[in-house]
Amino acid sequence: MSHTNKLEIPGKQFPPASSLSPGALLAAPGAKFVETPFFFWGVFIVTLVLWASAFVAIPIALKDMAADQVITTRLVISFLIFLPVVVRAWSKVIRPQLKQDWKLLLLMGLTGITFYLFALTYGQRTNGAGETSLIVNMTPLLTGFFAALFLKEDFHKRMIIGALVALLGVAFLVVGGGDGFQIDPNALLILVSVVAASIYFVIQRKLSKRYSPTLLVALSFFIGTLFALPFSAGIIESFQAMTWRSGAAVVYLGAFASTIAYIGWAYILSKMPAGKAALYLYYIPVLSTIMGWLILGEVITLGFLFAAVLIILGVMIGTGVLKASPFWKIKKLSKTPIKGPCQDVP
Repeated sequence: MSHTNKLEIPGKQFPPASSLSPGALLAAPGAKFVETPFFFWGVFIVTLVLWASAFVAIPIALKDMAADQVITTRLVISFLIFLPVVVRAWSKVIRPQLKQDWKLLLLMGLTGITFYLFALTYGQRTNGAGETSLIVNMTPLLTGFFAALFLKEDFHKRMIIGALVALLGVAFLVVGGGDGFQIDPNALLILVSVVAASIYFVIQRKLSKRYSPTLLVALSFFIGTLFALPFSAGIIESFQAMTWRSGAAVVYLGAFASTIAYIGWAYILSKMPAGKAALYLYYIPVLSTIMGWLILGEVITLGFLFAAVLIILGVMIGTGVLKASPFWKIKKLSKTPIKGPCQDVP
């Protein structure tokens, strides 16, 4: 997956977002505001905050509900929100393409929603918000590898080096201390969620030529929910035992961290290339760590900070951010002779 070093900031006015919302949206009184950079960056910030907050909301929901109950409840909420989108597009868009794409659509929903949420939620039972978000932060690099493997996209050497550095940081989170080395199986589940999410993004990219971003998200949750329903046993009993705090957390996960965040990301990808937009996802571990410290009282250890530095450094190398940083430019400029009145000064 190729990336350019220079981020392109969107211009003063974006193209119409007709693929992301009903046509009436563009005719609404506030349509011009929707197409402004202010709205775009506002959506970007909200999306990052919502995704970071999911790593904090999951442990709260798990206090009174089992992991499978949290997942299925979250999915059912998103399913009901996205259902009108699927119904509206069924006859004109989905049905004509179903014979050709049904295998990819099933795999997209199974990996990106069912596998991802089950592995992530079960994995976070013994891993903090910051640790979980750091491991999940490997998704863009792994997506680049899968895109190169299956879509024949470029995968530069710096991405391989960055992935190895970041994987070393992940190893510090996955391998625990004690009598010898012990691998936390829950942390490995989070790694499984990373693989599932990466496959999902590659399939989504492949299908994006025939479906709008919002419709792909709706189909993902529609299919993913159907796969998760067999694991919803005891969900009614869990409602009776939950507190208002855990109930609010699971509703927040379904309505905000899933539905609104995924729609926001679909809008972002319609305005900015995926590789450049993915660079901003690396702020999520910082946000989730701060939220975990403020809301859950999680402790930020030196080991966590060391692992965080390795992962973020690897990601910066892999995406070219480090090479494009001001420090790198200053270092390169320092090798150039300075011409002027003082050029003969030793």
